[in-house]
Amino acid sequence: MPDPIPFDEWRPDLSSRTNPGAEARGVMSVAGQYGPFPSLQDYGAQAQAEAIVQGASVFYDSATVPHIFFGDASKLYHLESRVATDRSISGGYSVGGSDTWQFAQFGDNVIAVSRNVAPQVFNMTVQPVVDFDDLGGSPPFGATSVARVGDFLWLGKDFTV
Repeated sequence: MPDPIPFDEWRPDLSSRTNPGAEARGVMSVAGQYGPFPSLQDYGAQAQAEAIVQGASVFYDSATVPHIFFGDASKLYHLESRVATDRSISGGYSVGGSDTWQFAQFGDNVIAVSRNVAPQVFNMTVQPVVDFDDLGGSPPFGATSVARVGDFLWLGKDFTV
């Protein structure tokens, strides 16, 4: 009779860091062991956009402070102390109902793009906090995607990068 296949001891209470043979789903690693996901929190009415949110992202600045950004058809928001603060340029934006906001981080800057809008930039470390502004240089107007690849920021529009 062949030798049995060697399996690790079944220990689903330990994370894969301490027990690489186990896999648990629907949980998260907490101090080297598995624990339940925390409950969802309702941030309340002050954390809401004025219209349907068409894109959102969370980024950490160089001091590891989290920043939550989201946008609707006419505004870009920065969640500050559980309050959605309008950080749009004056006059706002005109984003179509089927278009989305895409966000990317480059250093301490957050870049937001959407069709029919000039690419926007927000610096997370400037005090006092300022609004989004047009990205400098000559980026493509109406970029529909943005990504950081290594030390480069890439903007895409339709089938062009």
